[in-house]
Amino acid sequence: MLINIKATAFALTTAAGILAAPITATIAYAAEQLVALPTYRVGPYASAGAPWFAGELDYYKYVNDVEGGVNGVKLNVKEYETEWNP
Repeated sequence: MLINIKATAFALTTAAGILAAPITATIAYAAEQLVALPTYRVGPYASAGAPWFAGELDYYKYVNDVEGGVNGVKLNVKEYETEWNP
């Protein structure tokens, strides 16, 4: 009796892939995603930056609270002050 090695290997890998699909589909994703937000609330452009970035932070809070994050992943926003200096 002659065994076709290529066909057997293909059948085994296909069966392993089909059996592993439900296991890999249930892997949990990250609970939250870090978002770095470089801002300028002080310095020469503070009058424009302060309200703008306050609005951005409010939007991220809205996405987390009302929408439940992005695809279920909460956004962890860290604000970094740059003072508009390179």
